Amino acid sequence: MLKNKGENSIELIALRPKIDIEFSGEKSELESFMHVTLRPILKMQHFKLVSLIEHSIGYKQDMFNASDETKNFNALKAFLSKNSALKNQLLGVIIGLFTDDEFLHYFENVKDINRRITEMVIVRYLSKIN
Repeated sequence: MLKNKGENSIELIALRPKIDIEFSGEKSELESFMHVTLRPILKMQHFKLVSLIEHSIGYKQDMFNASDETKNFNALKAFLSKNSALKNQLLGVIIGLFTDDEFLHYFENVKDINRRITEMVIVRYLSKIN
């Protein structure tokens, strides 16, 4: 059982960059988690995420075509699906900055959150090269 649950929450949240988020309409719990938790952490960890991808074995800049975003998305998604060690490192860079409550929420929604993190990392990376 965790004895110090929640003690690090304020510090972790204070580290995150502020992102102006406009909510229009109702958001699901997962969508709120994505905007309130994931987006700031991804922004904060941008350099590390990009560096991990670009320094991974098998990465080639020429796998991307600057004019076709869909092909680029699918190419990077395929690259990550073949390289589970890299994908797990990318997830760890994000998950390691969750508060205790966010971490518990993560375990309730592992599959969906991992998918969202992966998609968001891909979009963030591709915005860097385009």
